[in-house]
Amino acid sequence: MKKVLSVVILFMMVCMFFLTPAHQVKAADNGLAETPPMGWNTWNKFGCNVSEKLVEEMADAMVSSGMKDAGYQYVNIDDCWQTSRDTTTGKIVVDPVRFPNGMKALADYVHLKGLKLGLYTDVGYKTCGGRPGSRGYYDLDAQTYAEWGIDYVKVDWCYVDPDAQFLNYGPKPDAATWYSEFGRALENSGRGIVYSICNWGEQSPWVWGPQIGNLWRTGQDIGDAWEKGTNWFNGIINAYDTAVTHSASAGPGGWNDPDMLEVGNGGATTEEYRSQFSLWSMLAAPLIAGNDLRTMSQATKDILLNKEVIAVNQDPLGVQATKIIDNGDIEVLVKPLANGDKAVALLNRGAQATKISVTATDVGLPASEGYILRDLWQHFSKGSTGTINADVPSHGTAMFRVSPATIDNLPSSLDMTITASNGQIESGKTAELTVALHNDGVKDVTNAAISLIVPNGWTAAPLSATSFDHVAAGQTVTVMWNITLPSDVVGISDIGVTASYEDIDGRKQLQGSQRIIALPPGGTIYLSDLEPLHSANGWGPFEKDMSNGEMGQGDGKKITIKGVPYNKGLGVNAQSSITYTIDGKYDLFISDVGIDDEVSGKGSVTFEVWGDDVKLWDSGLMKATSTTVSAKVDVKGVKILKLVVTDGGDGNAYDHGDWAGARLTALVQEPKGAVLLGPDQAAKGATFDLNYGLNGMDQNIYAQDLRFTYDPSQLEYVFAESVNPDEVVIVDQAQKQGEVRFLLATLGQNAHLDGNLLKLHWKVKSDTQAAASMISLSKGVIADGTGLESELESKSYTVQVSAIDKTALKALIADAQSKHDAATEGTGAGQYPSGSKASLQAAIDQAQAVADNTAATKEQVEQAVIALTAKLQSFMDSIITTKPGDTNGDGRYSIGDLSIVAAAYGKTSDDPNWSSYKNVDLNNDGKIDIDDLAVVARKILE
Repeated sequence: MKKVLSVVILFMMVCMFFLTPAHQVKAADNGLAETPPMGWNTWNKFGCNVSEKLVEEMADAMVSSGMKDAGYQYVNIDDCWQTSRDTTTGKIVVDPVRFPNGMKALADYVHLKGLKLGLYTDVGYKTCGGRPGSRGYYDLDAQTYAEWGIDYVKVDWCYVDPDAQFLNYGPKPDAATWYSEFGRALENSGRGIVYSICNWGEQSPWVWGPQIGNLWRTGQDIGDAWEKGTNWFNGIINAYDTAVTHSASAGPGGWNDPDMLEVGNGGATTEEYRSQFSLWSMLAAPLIAGNDLRTMSQATKDILLNKEVIAVNQDPLGVQATKIIDNGDIEVLVKPLANGDKAVALLNRGAQATKISVTATDVGLPASEGYILRDLWQHFSKGSTGTINADVPSHGTAMFRVSPATIDNLPSSLDMTITASNGQIESGKTAELTVALHNDGVKDVTNAAISLIVPNGWTAAPLSATSFDHVAAGQTVTVMWNITLPSDVVGISDIGVTASYEDIDGRKQLQGSQRIIALPPGGTIYLSDLEPLHSANGWGPFEKDMSNGEMGQGDGKKITIKGVPYNKGLGVNAQSSITYTIDGKYDLFISDVGIDDEVSGKGSVTFEVWGDDVKLWDSGLMKATSTTVSAKVDVKGVKILKLVVTDGGDGNAYDHGDWAGARLTALVQEPKGAVLLGPDQAAKGATFDLNYGLNGMDQNIYAQDLRFTYDPSQLEYVFAESVNPDEVVIVDQAQKQGEVRFLLATLGQNAHLDGNLLKLHWKVKSDTQAAASMISLSKGVIADGTGLESELESKSYTVQVSAIDKTALKALIADAQSKHDAATEGTGAGQYPSGSKASLQAAIDQAQAVADNTAATKEQVEQAVIALTAKLQSFMDSIITTKPGDTNGDGRYSIGDLSIVAAAYGKTSDDPNWSSYKNVDLNNDGKIDIDDLAVVARKILE
């Protein structure tokens, strides 16, 4: 009987997933939260530091940042807004210092912005911050909130014991009963108020919460970290793990709540924050931001304002995603959507990037000729005949909206792979970056181009063509660059990669990046200059280059042990664990360790260094009185390095441990042998250069004998020249057909060779019918100063043959378009005359037509380059310039300029309209005063 019942239950679960579900749960019948609430809360960033001014500024920022337009509407004040109760009426008293105008006035302010105001209370006798709770005052508090115009209330679970103990160590009441009582009070208040149950997942609120509230917490409070570690707080992934198991409880009007978003608070990586937003949206969880909205970075905005991901969260069907694959580090979630599409999330919990792949059948889509995969983070669509896959970074989540389609309606599908010859490079050195673009779809694409964005001071020199007229289905094209680092850069930097192309839907872009670690000369890098794989800390986040401090990010002091200060290092509080991916690139881990002086002689800890899950070293028990210990740990071959601080067995109070000066000494390894680099493509009749060089030589090279072979019916050898000024090149005059031989002699003291040595000039024959031609280093012999000879491995290089070379034209078009888009028309300094942009755009469009024309002749391409070059120069020369103090821009100094300054007299940078006046702040001191008038007056009298 049990077996039969199990089969029936399994069948029902399968049906629930693959069929379009009906409204699964009867949530609190108040007509609210038909989709998961979206908004912002004070707690994660500001804790108890709340005020009327803060809330007003956040409401302003919610509007100005675009969050309101994206669907965010609740501005929620968490704990610490209240002080006491009125001794006569029993009403809750708002803090008069922090909220001088009262809560009703604040609600009116928020409502005028088109937003809604939320408050916090506790179902117990006190709030978690020790302020008055609502137990015994449910009806009065609910009525008060309604009178103030409150739209949302979060109800916590502290101090519910009869003796009012903080974390409820005594006997606990029945949560469903107490929360039901508060819910009835809200219903009787006469105002629609969203009811958020926050009892930390205790007593299974997903069972009784749907009949009482609009959302219910599924676990403990969230912390600003990827993983929980030893904290009471959940990490992002831990909060997800709890909520994902209760999908049957969620539905319109009632939602599982894994707690608020930490996006933008600094304790996790951008990739991890992107995962939180993806997973919360798949879980149909409330999207309640918790960062400072006034100072958001662009990366944070890109996450919180991703309307395509938000649309999945706000889908009216209201179904929480189900996990269909769980292979340890790899998980796949599927969420049915109201229009029949499926949202699919591919989660990589592991330490390394990996490709994740599922099929349309796996995710429950009907059989179809093909499927359109909308990438919700890259914001483009690609076609598939049934496979959904992505290269997903560590702790990353790829997210797609998938719908059936016919073959004719499928867009193209391109994958981009980025690799670096060395991901860890000494400052001032060069590495090769390779970008491969593979068309894995069923349709060709045209006008493909790949470009880089490198950090300031870096250089990127292309070693091959960067654009392609045509990339056929199944074809792969490759672009290579030499990336050179400045001599003074250290730490982590990202190179941005953009691949653009055209298909039936128009022009599209693929975005990617390659992380480079810049090592100081000698190959040593501080861990505080690296981003950890994940971290956990016993009190607040761990700190870089400062002590642990308190709960906030960046609130520590200079690391100091026994009176000795350190500029670099990591400040932690036991129990602590920080993990780095180091990929076997280092020899030695070095650090001084001890308890920071900021805890005034308290605390006891043990420091541990782990490599690939094996403990390599520990300090033994250390107290504040212990002598500083210097760790020097052999980490050769270690891929995952973990730094652990334990609490010494007596609790973690005051256990502020320092990894002072923590650093790694690197093994800077480069590939050894011959390297051939040239363009990916060359036109018939065109010349191109092939660079020959050596990499990773650990010996002096004084002589080389090189033989290159090629097909003489396709290519013609032109000549060669040395890149190294101390190198003599001798070309074999008795060349065989299809072979050229070089003898190289390196003179003087510069025989330790790395990098490019020879530049070989070749020409593609005009009458060749080949689609590609190969040049091979068939034999290479090198010798050191003792006469000892050794052979290089053979190397081959292939160039694709195209009809006409349009590389220069396409690069010019891209440059002109960039300058056009960045220009502003107007009459002020730095602006361009009216109509100039339209004229330039017309010239760009004419050049683009030639670039797009597959039948264009060489002469037409050359004329297009000449015409656009002239037009671009004319455009750049038309920029308007003015003299300092010529405030009206008429090219002279006059009483008109003086009048403009006088009209703004007395304005300062504190003025909300300062942007309108700062152009007449001629001495840039933040105010318009007599000094600015004097500047203009002197110019008039000159």
